[in-house]
Amino acid sequence: MYRQLRPDVVVLDLRLPRVSGFDVITELRREFPSVRIVVLSNYQGSEDIYRAVRSGAMAYLTKDASGEELLNAIQNVDRGLRYLPHGALDRLAQRMPAVELTPRETEVLAASLRGAATARLPRI
Repeated sequence: MYRQLRPDVVVLDLRLPRVSGFDVITELRREFPSVRIVVLSNYQGSEDIYRAVRSGAMAYLTKDASGEELLNAIQNVDRGLRYLPHGALDRLAQRMPAVELTPRETEVLAASLRGAATARLPRI
């Protein structure tokens, strides 16, 4: 349908009868890199949110979102902005892997926290 209608914003459910919504997002983004997608789903799990955003969705809302919130998300995405309500952001943050520094990065960070001048910081 996107090929025929070319809407400004696509509102997509992840659970479709014959194909995964994640696959639809990936395929649309591959063929139409500028497509703007809002996911509207019953699922609130961090893995669903993570996969949708990683696949290229610009917004993720659950189906219990108000009409006003959905409209706000669509308008933001239409302007090229991402939209994730606080609950989705919290779950996404929990899903993200912890950042691990190398021993050398840890040494430089520790030196800077001790107040070492840039010129005295260890070279990376």
